[in-house]
Amino acid sequence: MQGADIRVDTLLSNSNLTPSLLEAVQALIAKLVNAIPTQNIPKAWEGTAQGKAFIAGQYIEQARSSVAANSLNQAVALRTPVAGLGAAAMVNKADISPMELMETLVNGRFQSPDWYTMISGFSTENLLREQNKMQAFKLWMDLQSFQQMERVEAMLATNLAMGVKADSAADLEVARSAAAKAGQ
Repeated sequence: MQGADIRVDTLLSNSNLTPSLLEAVQALIAKLVNAIPTQNIPKAWEGTAQGKAFIAGQYIEQARSSVAANSLNQAVALRTPVAGLGAAAMVNKADISPMELMETLVNGRFQSPDWYTMISGFSTENLLREQNKMQAFKLWMDLQSFQQMERVEAMLATNLAMGVKADSAADLEVARSAAAKAGQ
């Protein structure tokens, strides 16, 4: 797919990433998260106070970027085929991604008129069995949703912390200057 390494829809519109799409999506994530990496300083500078401050700044940058990378990498993981997942879930394809599994289960049951016709003839025991499968799927989806919300919360918290730091920087510099004058 042309431009796949610069378009986020490459990731979000596919439920299964082929090896070539996976490579493109990984390039996209690198561009989104750290398109122009901060260059390291020479080793001789690292021992100075300024060098230590620079390295600390690099660590802060890497920590903040890792929040975004984690979320994007999880989206990739959901779309990467897992060996035997389809076979274990008894679907018609042996190796599928978790996203494909979700779509298969939803499409094969809740969006299929044939499924409703089929379960209308089930015995009580088979209806309970089907209900257990749906409950297990719901529990799994709830876990996926909880984990996604944790990632969203981490991104929001990181963004808030960065905003607070940016908003307070000028005020703190004025206060620091006043304190320096008062301390002389």
